[in-house]
Amino acid sequence: MKHKYLFLLTLMVMIAPLQANAFNITLNVDDASKITVYLGSSRQTLSNGDNVLNVKTGDRLSISSNTGFVIKSVMNGSTSEIAHPVTSFAFNLNEATHADAKWSITTCPLDEARTAVCKVTVDDASKVTLGMSGTYTTYSLVNGENSVKFVPELESPFAISSKEHSVPLYSVKKNSTPVSAAYGTYRVAVVNGDEIEIKANYPDEDCSVKFNLSEKAEGFITKVSVNGTEVKNYLDDHFTVKAGSTVVIEGNTNGYALESFKVNGADVSFYGSYSFMVTGKTTVDIVARKYGNLKAVINIDDASHVTVYKGYSYYGNKVKVTSGQNTIEVPETTPIISIAANSGYTLVSVSDGTTDFVKRDGNSEVNVNVKDNMNVTVTTKELVRDKNVMVYMDDTTVPSYIRFMRKDYTKIDMATGYNPVAFYDGDLPFSASFYGTTTLNVYKNEQLVSPTSGGGSSYTLNVEDKDVVKFFFTKTPIQVKTHIHVKGNADNLVVMKDRINAVSDFSTPLLTLEDTELSFSTGGKSKIKSFTYGTKAVKPEADGTYKVILTSDNDIKVEVDVTSGIENVKASDNDANSIYTIDGVLIMKNATPSQIEGLAKGIYVINGKKVIR
Repeated sequence: MKHKYLFLLTLMVMIAPLQANAFNITLNVDDASKITVYLGSSRQTLSNGDNVLNVKTGDRLSISSNTGFVIKSVMNGSTSEIAHPVTSFAFNLNEATHADAKWSITTCPLDEARTAVCKVTVDDASKVTLGMSGTYTTYSLVNGENSVKFVPELESPFAISSKEHSVPLYSVKKNSTPVSAAYGTYRVAVVNGDEIEIKANYPDEDCSVKFNLSEKAEGFITKVSVNGTEVKNYLDDHFTVKAGSTVVIEGNTNGYALESFKVNGADVSFYGSYSFMVTGKTTVDIVARKYGNLKAVINIDDASHVTVYKGYSYYGNKVKVTSGQNTIEVPETTPIISIAANSGYTLVSVSDGTTDFVKRDGNSEVNVNVKDNMNVTVTTKELVRDKNVMVYMDDTTVPSYIRFMRKDYTKIDMATGYNPVAFYDGDLPFSASFYGTTTLNVYKNEQLVSPTSGGGSSYTLNVEDKDVVKFFFTKTPIQVKTHIHVKGNADNLVVMKDRINAVSDFSTPLLTLEDTELSFSTGGKSKIKSFTYGTKAVKPEADGTYKVILTSDNDIKVEVDVTSGIENVKASDNDANSIYTIDGVLIMKNATPSQIEGLAKGIYVINGKKVIR
């Protein structure tokens, strides 16, 4: 117990220097009702005069004036912290510089701080909003002249805008100089004595609107309307509209490539239509051209092997093609030719000499990005899936989602148990993904496989012919040891593991994962007289095959035909170097010379002859 206390004391001593020391500051406030103070996120309750706050390094002190007031001055001793009235200030506290510091904060009414004035003239105050920066207050204008007081350096610039966002102000001038708007708002920096002129109403005058269309842009404009009414004479040399009118231009962006759209020399974005308010002489410049067709020559080795589409295949726009050269036109708007391998065939290469689209998209379907007058060569071959992989899944009802796919993303359905899958190298790698399972163990040829990304449930599988891939959703399988004993005439005995791999060596125990299936048959050339797995006799299947599911370490005993002993052992053309015991039990099929040399001392039958080792 003593040691525990000593440890805790030592830990406290180590931690103590890491903790910030508390220190005091003082805020002297002329009127606490006019400000709000926060220390971090904690609002402070202050009184008039001195207020001592207990703080620590890193704390943030925030002081702001209440509505209708400003902070006129902040003095740190004899040092002024602000250059002009403000509505707020904040800083981070530090013991080294702020310990025992005292700030004096003086406030005043907002109107008292507004020592500057400018003249604002407006024709229709009902349509105008004038906001002041810093205090974020809005000034109520009246028609005619307005003497607007403001806090210098705090409430500048003014933000002037139309109350009707769809109808911008006609003009804003400062000291007779026009001011430009940004997104409908005029930001005007002001100092004492400035004069601002605001015109909300548009004058009763005609404004020229000139449309300049490039040679190939004829037909691009589909409709022009003024204040909601369509006009047909917009291309006239003397086309005019009243100032303040709203002009809407609609154009055919499906049939035309729009290269440039400008209003009064400024580029604007055009997405099928564009609306603007006319405030004076206006020019509209449009450069556009009709979309055309692109040609491509497709050279196909055998047209019966593929289906060709204009656009993407899901458009369904099939093109009739022949073996050899095919000239295909596609619209510039959808410059795609899709080439899909028919059932039983695969794409070997689809190339324009620079890009092989098969390498990009896969061997079942490619999308060619058409360039005018390009040449594409298509090479195909018959699809021969001459390799096989066995895929085992212990219970497909456990995952809520299973997807097993070839490289080209075609899905292969899976059932509980063994699933034979034919493939060729172009199908690889297979991919497998699962959802809704908490247990997932994957093995290839008895070896554990890691997911594509650590801890995930997606797998990338490169396999070879006769590989076995197993998925366990219900358990982590154990390894089991099986001894196989064969007695009698076993020349035609065929033992298959996982339905795909033959077992010929019975001299050593067979090591497998649990739930592995073994099958025994003779092809009808012999008869299995008896079959036991452990102590349990096994009955044959309808086809005469004996099957067992390996669940634990055990023995399998197989007796073939009714004969026994050395006299029953006969060599066959398909049984070269098969090794039997003297009483006719098969030890090994197709033994190598080194395996024969490695036999233990005893009497054996090899190739139908007695051999003494």
